[in-house]
Amino acid sequence: MPATQEPVLLKPRVEEFLTYCGARNLSRNSIRAYRSDLGDFVHLSGGGEIPITHVNRKLIRAFVVRLHEGGIRLASIQRKLAAVKSFCNWLQGEGLLEASLIESATLRAT
Repeated sequence: MPATQEPVLLKPRVEEFLTYCGARNLSRNSIRAYRSDLGDFVHLSGGGEIPITHVNRKLIRAFVVRLHEGGIRLASIQRKLAAVKSFCNWLQGEGLLEASLIESATLRAT
């Protein structure tokens, strides 16, 4: 009987990304901001138990909509989206995700 591969979960990969950021000598403030922004992404995306394979444009758009509905300012939403993009680019480098899924994602003031 072939062994089934466990899904790669979101929350543990966020922690690995933050460790990577520390190894790159990012400032404490930058890492704290990434931790907060990605924590919001994990929380508003259904928790850290979702597989990385569920990260897609629809999930990211839903995250942005929830932030907007929560009264978050546009500049803060843009910062959080930038953190998610950096995380997705790192996931791509790790061979876990196709980061191009959000390369065209931008926010404009309406």
